[in-house]
Amino acid sequence: MTLREDRIPALRERLSSVAWESLKPDDFQPKQRIDASVEWEDLTPKLVNELESLAPFGPANPEPTLLLRRLVPVDPRIVGNNHLKFSVKKQNAPSGAGLNPSFDAIGFRMGDRMGLFRNGAALDLAFTPERNVWQGRERLQLRVKDLRVAGEA
Repeated sequence: MTLREDRIPALRERLSSVAWESLKPDDFQPKQRIDASVEWEDLTPKLVNELESLAPFGPANPEPTLLLRRLVPVDPRIVGNNHLKFSVKKQNAPSGAGLNPSFDAIGFRMGDRMGLFRNGAALDLAFTPERNVWQGRERLQLRVKDLRVAGEA
């Protein structure tokens, strides 16, 4: 397409007009793509291996995003450069050694979402599971892409 420089403002105005006529306010709300909803029991090293086998990730092959519903957040805090760090447990799980493990979760640059951790309300999490190796110990960690109070749209 060729366009004379003096016609750029008219093109910009026309495109803006068409956009405002055809788009709804909801079209301007960011959307989080979810590839699959999973259950607590699905979060295993095997799952991480299977997801890693889909790499390399990039614009043409986005990293898979999973959804877990109704998680209990534990010990939310802000670390580093406004990162949200917390643990999650399965809601209504029986207590006892090994029956209800927790997973660490981190939401990079999500410190402004700290207000969601009110009164211990359950959360829905969009995340990517990954390995976290720290001091020779490997654990599954959830890299949070989005979160909300459970049941809210």
